[in-house]
Amino acid sequence: MPPFGPAHPDPPDPPMSHSTRPAILALSLLLTACSGSDEPSPAAPATATTAVKLASSPEVVVERYIDAIQRGDEAAAYACMTPAAADAIASDDTLAMESADLELFELGLGEIDGERAVVPATLIEGGDERQITVLLREVDGAWLVYGLGMPVGDDFLEFDLERLDNLFEEVGQTFVEEIGQGLAEEMNKAFAEAQSAWEQGGTLDEIARARADFEALAAVSEAEHDAAWRVDVAAAGRPAREVLIELLAGTGLELDAGSVSAALAAEVDLTLAGVSRPEAIERLAQELDLHPLWPETTQLAWFGDETPTPALSFARGPRPLPAVFAGPFLVEVSELIENSPQPTGRLTLTVRGLGLAPAVLAFQTEMAEVLAVDQVRSAAGEALVDEDVQHLSTPSVQGGYFVYAFEQDLTGLLSSVESIETVTGAVRLSLPSRIEAVAWQRSDAEPRELEAGTLSLSDWGETVSFELNGPGAQDLRVLSSPRRADGSPLGTRFANAWGWGEQMEISLDCPEAPDTVDLKVCGTTEVRYPFSLPPIPLRDFAARPAQFETLSFEGPAPIAVELTGDLVFENGMADAPLRITNHCNKVVVSAQVLFVYLDAAGQELEDFTHSLTGEWDFESVATTPLAKAGATVDLTTNAAFAPEQTNRIRFVVQSAEFDDGTAWEAER
Repeated sequence: MPPFGPAHPDPPDPPMSHSTRPAILALSLLLTACSGSDEPSPAAPATATTAVKLASSPEVVVERYIDAIQRGDEAAAYACMTPAAADAIASDDTLAMESADLELFELGLGEIDGERAVVPATLIEGGDERQITVLLREVDGAWLVYGLGMPVGDDFLEFDLERLDNLFEEVGQTFVEEIGQGLAEEMNKAFAEAQSAWEQGGTLDEIARARADFEALAAVSEAEHDAAWRVDVAAAGRPAREVLIELLAGTGLELDAGSVSAALAAEVDLTLAGVSRPEAIERLAQELDLHPLWPETTQLAWFGDETPTPALSFARGPRPLPAVFAGPFLVEVSELIENSPQPTGRLTLTVRGLGLAPAVLAFQTEMAEVLAVDQVRSAAGEALVDEDVQHLSTPSVQGGYFVYAFEQDLTGLLSSVESIETVTGAVRLSLPSRIEAVAWQRSDAEPRELEAGTLSLSDWGETVSFELNGPGAQDLRVLSSPRRADGSPLGTRFANAWGWGEQMEISLDCPEAPDTVDLKVCGTTEVRYPFSLPPIPLRDFAARPAQFETLSFEGPAPIAVELTGDLVFENGMADAPLRITNHCNKVVVSAQVLFVYLDAAGQELEDFTHSLTGEWDFESVATTPLAKAGATVDLTTNAAFAPEQTNRIRFVVQSAEFDDGTAWEAER
């Protein structure tokens, strides 16, 4: 079958803060529920004579106006507005009306002052309530809406729809100020809650989940692990949606049918035996000419909200990037970036798993090389990445959904490289093959003899530490979970278990001294699932150079570094003002420079190698180059380990990396 590989949409914007949502709602009414649209707006009434002749009551006009907005009926809403207000909105082709999601609106008695009337209204949406006023003017015997009054910040402002330019100018400052104030309050509250949660070792929910994971941890054989993730699919004549819901049950993912709900209602004829859930989902989607859009587990919750459940959605057509199956996992090319015309880029591989046994998921708490990439090669066999790089990270697990991503910088993408021909490696997973459970109470002082060795207590307080001595201790993993005297779980601010030779140190830091610490001493078995991706076509190869530009420079190194002022010491740390001069014909991305610290007499005090890079750019979400060709750059950097008696620094440039992916190293 054709290669698999998903494309990912931009993540959705977080929901609006509760304190600012009412202002958004009122403003949407102010603009008659206007928003950007590609559809043309119908013409507004040219004169008041084209407006619907309404009853003399301003309340009736406002009721019809808001009702029209709720229904998204532009013509009816325009008929309730003054011609000038309707024309101002209809003439702006960036605005179009959409229905407003109001649960309820209530009108008060209006006040009439000559040709002007004001009707108070209460808008309710999502449980949020907002008091506004609707402004009307009498035109040819009909009351028509021309503006709105609403509280913004500490003020109550009236906005004239007939003068949109002034309206947006007025709204801009006050509305942004209110949102900014609301966000600041929410952020301060969120940071305070996060600080409190850290001090307690997590929120109550996090502590409960950590305890549940600890209790779920049990020995799992390779056969038991294999049986857990394999599924059979018998979908002859069944709706695809029904089959997908079954495959996602208990995995921590929800189904988001979205725009393909009609396609998922179609019946499929698919029979599979002993496959992983990701493979079953991928193959079912292919039957419908769809491809899955796998979510990430790192979706952000808005302040005070619960973390949303990741949702699996679908897009039409085949995958734009390939993926393959490796045991219980899908290995996909989740992103491919080509930095044309530079011969560089970035390749992101993501491992996704569903249906792993709870005991196996609970064991994935440590940094590991889950994805070991052996080769990333061109058709000519040239390495396109640094194949010696080892990537260590902790898998992300939400519910029963397992995700692990690995980014690699691509180099050598010259115009002759039309594809990434080879990507091979293996997914590595550690299983808890043997477990010894220990409940150590505060009063226990004597060492315990375990199959894994001798376990003894080193310290007991907010920080509890143990020592395990025995053959192969460094190959074991130890997980811990503290409890109070009443048996309730206690949070852990930090836990660590590391070993060397026949000794392992185990420690955990708690918000208070626990009564009991439960330990599970685990032996491990590694299972490997090799994979080989199909060729990945490169889109912009013709725009890249046929060969690398030859590096040229005068002097001992491509760049020169000099100290332009005195070191500034604060809290034992030193900042050094530097000037970087690029003498070469290439853009320098980064450089390794040895700082040799000298006293006033020129005697060497200490030295330390520093990595110099450009600054982080928030707009491009990337680090800027250190220095362009021929440029001079002034910057301040931390002078690590500089003695306070340092008077000056001698700089030795050891290596430099360039924006074309090439590098220079000084002769040693």
